[in-house]
Formats: sequence, C-alpha cells, structure tokens
Amino acid sequence: MNTLFALIKREIDRMSRSKLLLVVMILLPLFFCWISCETFSKGYSRNIPIGVIDYDNSNISRKMTRMLSACPSLSVDFRPLNLEEGKDLILRTKIYALLVIPKDFEKDIYSKKQPQVVSYYNNQYMLIGSMVSKDITAAITTLQTQLAAGAKVKMQNISPKQAVVETLPIQVVDYIKGNPYLNYSYFLSASAFIQIFHIIACFVTIWAFGSEYKEGSAKEWLEKANNSLALAMFSKWLVYFVIFMVLLLLCYQIMFVFYGLPLKGSFVFLMLATAVFLLSYQGAGIAFVEVLGNLRFSLSTGAFYTSLGFTFAGLTYPATSMPLLIKFYTYLIPLKSYLKIFYDQTLKSINPIYDIKPLILMAIIILPSIILSFRLRQMANDSKYWGLE
Repeated sequence: MNTLFALIKREIDRMSRSKLLLVVMILLPLFFCWISCETFSKGYSRNIPIGVIDYDNSNISRKMTRMLSACPSLSVDFRPLNLEEGKDLILRTKIYALLVIPKDFEKDIYSKKQPQVVSYYNNQYMLIGSMVSKDITAAITTLQTQLAAGAKVKMQNISPKQAVVETLPIQVVDYIKGNPYLNYSYFLSASAFIQIFHIIACFVTIWAFGSEYKEGSAKEWLEKANNSLALAMFSKWLVYFVIFMVLLLLCYQIMFVFYGLPLKGSFVFLMLATAVFLLSYQGAGIAFVEVLGNLRFSLSTGAFYTSLGFTFAGLTYPATSMPLLIKFYTYLIPLKSYLKIFYDQTLKSINPIYDIKPLILMAIIILPSIILSFRLRQMANDSKYWGLE
C-alpha cells in the first residue's frame, strides 16, 4: 500500500510541474462545458434572416409575408427590389433564404391558375437551409389551407372546422424519439462537450505514459513500483481516472442542475457507462504508446482517432448510410456507444438492459492496452526508446 501511495504522489508531482497539462486537463473541460451549454442555452434557433420580394403587393401576398414573420425561427429582415439584389444578399449571408411572390399572385389564385412562389435558400449551411426551407413550406401550406377552407365555408355553408377537415383529410401526428423535446440545448450542448472531453482524456493519457519514455524516466517509474508493471500502470491510470470522473460529475451537475438537461433514466447506469467510456479512451491512449513507443506519433495517432469520432458517431450523417467498412469502424469508437447510452438515459428513459451492448463495445476497447502492456516494460528497459519525442 505504501508503494501505491508513493507512486500516486510521484504522479501528482509530475503533473503539477506542467502548467499546460493542468490547464488542458482541468480548466478546458470546465470551460467547454460552460461554453457548450451557454451557446445552445436558448434551445431553439430563432429569427433567421430571410428576404421577400413581393411583385404583387396584394392582400394575400402581404398575409403570406406576415405568416413568414410569425414563424419563431424566421425574420423577414429584407425586402429586395429585384432578384439580383436578393441573390446578392444570400451570397453575402445577409439572408439565408429569398422568397419571390410573382405579379398577379392573388388574381391567379382566385382564377385557379396555381401561381408559383419561388424560394431560394443557401444550402451551403445545410442545417440552417433545411430549417428555413421547412418553415417556409409550412407557412405556405398553412396559408393554402386557410384559403381553401375559407372558400369551402362560403360555397358549402359549413363550419370553418369542418372546412379544414375536408381540406386536410389526413392529419400527421409526429412522435419524436431521438430528441423529443425538440430542444437544441438538450442535444447539442452535451454532444459538443463530450466530443471535446474524449479528445482531452485520450491526449492526457498518452502524455502521462508517453512522457515517461520521452523524459527517460520509465525505468525509474517501474523500479519505484518494485518492478510491478501492473502496480505502475494502475497507479498512473488511477490518478487521471479519478480527476476526470470528478470533472465529469461536476460538468454533469452544471448541465442537469443549472441548464436543465433532463435526466429521465438511470443516473447510476449513466455513471457506470461514463466510467467505462473514460476507461476506453484511457485504454486507447495507452495502446497507442505501447504500439508506437513514441510520444509524438502517439499524439498524432490519437488526434486522428478522436477527431473522427463526432463524424462517425452518426450525429451529423446517419451511420446506416455509411459503407460497410466504415460502419464496422464506428463500433471501434467509444464515443458512438456512449452518446447512445447518454441520450437513452437522459432524454428517453430507456431501460438500461437495452444499453448493455454499447457498454460492452466500449469495454472491448480497453482490452488492447492490457494485452500489449508487456511493451511498456520492454521499452522501459531499452534505451533506444528513451528521449523520443
């Protein structure tokens, strides 16, 4: 036990000598937790600027413009005089969409000529473009329903409610599963923070083990552990695991208590998954050092491995549409499994038994670091690995 405490004290001393490490390991997670929550704290995207060119200037065209302005996510900020001016506003990102209402719009509606309203939107920003397009379509569809229902009321002498039912005989009821609250804060703030955190956890672990060889202190590290590789690895791993778990608990307190992120499922299971998630990235970092034996190469490999996590986690592009080889690779990224568990337990109240599979997938990532641990002893006793950056 005295040996373990001595090793822990040694690791804390090494850690405290690096101010950069302390900033990256402690201050950055807290900062990114706050900035992620604060950035998406409004929950919904509001007042996206759009433009409207009204060549008709009739009662119905003005009503359409008012309905667009009434959408919480849209704001009619510009009234360009012509199409060229409107397109220029899109190119300069002053607006994200342009709606063109043609001349004789109202007249053609009453003449049943089916006038065309043209919408231009900037899909370079895919998320904003799809949101704007959806809300413009919804506003126009609502206007069409009102006009058609109003005509039925006059012609058939029926109630406005019955007219709406006859105009829209099929009602679509949406049940949202992935983010039932339709709140960006609940989804994106946690995703952004966890994405940053898994990079930090992997990098710090690589530094903790790789710097022993860069500084030529690996042999002394093992000797201080009485040449017990298991004890040496455990003491080093334990220090960073405890620090990171405390930080995660603190950050989750910020999310759940101060920013109101729901916690509908099992907090105990979520913490178990969090511990395995952290262990998996610590294991990955150790494995990179064991295989490469070089701090710089290990950090570069860790950067490649973690930077692709958010993309392959299926949040920005559906994993089901990825090639088979990439689908297999996504299972080697603990971030994907952890985010599934995280949102199952926070937003959807899923029974933990259904999240056992992603938990096991994360645990498997720990195994290579254990299997290859003999490499740490080999490199500690081989001076050619000392001093390598």
